[in-house]
Amino acid sequence: MRASEVLLSATDIIGDRGRIYGHPRINQTRIALRLQQMLEIPITDHQACLAMVEVKLARITETPGHTDSYIDAIAYLAIAVQLQTEAD
Repeated sequence: MRASEVLLSATDIIGDRGRIYGHPRINQTRIALRLQQMLEIPITDHQACLAMVEVKLARITETPGHTDSYIDAIAYLAIAVQLQTEAD
């Protein structure tokens, strides 16, 4: 799979998830709040994305040939950048 195809797939996933879950800030804030409760430390929405990247990287370690995990990790990184840089 070419890098440009991977990026297009990640873009498609971001669009699909946005239609299902709404704006990433809403869903990632929801995830961050749950992580805060569990870990008892402050977590931001973009850090919740980074936590999801870690999940994907752990899965890649077990199944390095599963391309969906790479694409999901890229999508979560892109959303993390968006959340870190966009104005409220």
